[in-house]
Amino acid sequence: MTRRSSAPKQSSISLPLAKKSLGQHWLTDTATLEAICNAANVIIGDTVLEIGPGTGTLTEKLLARQASVIAVEKDEKLSADLLDLHKAPPSPDQLISSGSGLPSFDVAKATSPSVKPLSTRADLPWERAILRKSSLSSNSVHGLKVINEDILKFDLTNLPASYKVVANIPYYLTSNLLRMLCESPNSPDKIVLLVQKEVAQRVASKPGNMSLLSVSVQFYYEAKLGQVVPAKFFTPPPKIDSQILILDYRTKPLFPDVDMKKFFQLVKAGFVARRKTLLNSLSGGLRIDKSEVILFLQPTGISPNIRPQELSLEDWHALYVAWQKS
Repeated sequence: MTRRSSAPKQSSISLPLAKKSLGQHWLTDTATLEAICNAANVIIGDTVLEIGPGTGTLTEKLLARQASVIAVEKDEKLSADLLDLHKAPPSPDQLISSGSGLPSFDVAKATSPSVKPLSTRADLPWERAILRKSSLSSNSVHGLKVINEDILKFDLTNLPASYKVVANIPYYLTSNLLRMLCESPNSPDKIVLLVQKEVAQRVASKPGNMSLLSVSVQFYYEAKLGQVVPAKFFTPPPKIDSQILILDYRTKPLFPDVDMKKFFQLVKAGFVARRKTLLNSLSGGLRIDKSEVILFLQPTGISPNIRPQELSLEDWHALYVAWQKS
């Protein structure tokens, strides 16, 4: 993996004081912002869910590609700043009422014909919305919706059936967010996140370094690693480097025969004590005698003395099938 170490080229957007409680670190390096968009292959008409847009540096890059952007931001002030209502107020005839009584933007009226509407459903509960002209392309108009909400409380089923997630997220959010995106009945087609380098590599790990997180994500998505982003490219700089994580949804289920609840019951049991042997982990995690574990391990050819991190997804599937037959 090639590491970029050159001096960052900064975005011109002014930066507010970052809130440590929300894990805010502003990414302003323009080349990295473009690399994130490239990794997601953002093109005209894409619907993109951006999580934690912050100051809007990545938002601007997404809008410049004529994507329809739904930005979910927990920080109320940043949400208002991103909308920039005072500088670019919508005209009265473009405002419609949502179910909550809050104004929202009529994308069907205002969006350019070349840009795909976010949805044809009129009752989507957008809290705030505005159609904004990107400062990077004065001749084109792009759709932006900003929602002031905790992403973990956001209902993904309100989004179109086909969308991408592109975001530079706070480190603390990664595991819970990935679980939410993977397990949703309306999972995104593609996920591109800038996350802590160690976490990105853990998610995309191969047998020998697998974890509950990597098995859980790779069950639903193919995982790849993008470029490493040095801490100095952020303001304020975090203590560790970041890396782009690229996830592509498996359109064909990896193991269509499994009961997912039982499959992950087995996997969680296996990783209950990562440093122990598979025999000890499964015995303790499933609360069964070691002799029972040995019995259903035998037809798989998997050694009871192997460590859980050494198993592939196919190994876990073989274990699941044998366990269900035992």
